[in-house]
Amino acid sequence: MGRGKPKVKQQPINQHPRPNETSLRISFLQQAAKLMAEKSKSKNDIPSLLSKLYMEELAEVRNIQQTLLSKDFRRSFCRCCNRIWIPNQNGENGIEVKMSKDRIYRKCTDCNSIASFVRNPKYRSRNEKS
Repeated sequence: MGRGKPKVKQQPINQHPRPNETSLRISFLQQAAKLMAEKSKSKNDIPSLLSKLYMEELAEVRNIQQTLLSKDFRRSFCRCCNRIWIPNQNGENGIEVKMSKDRIYRKCTDCNSIASFVRNPKYRSRNEKS
């Protein structure tokens, strides 16, 4: 008697769901790593090493909680040495990009690892399509 469907508490329309702890932690580590990478002056100074440490921690949290990173952020750091490819105070960004007819090659200047991606010169975004 009284065994109907359990009542589900609905959120008001104008209220967004609260972010969970994992997404807040990943966001914080991402911002901290980016800030430290911008403040670094050379390859092995304290801010650069801190940035790499934050990226390692971010990867660990992401693997444990099985969350995905945005495509832009995934492509903005080296997967081997965890260096973020943004210019530091000396203007070095730590990456060399070479483009061939059908591939894009990115080489990290710290660890010399190479990542390649397929290049599609005919690609048009949905905003460019008519």
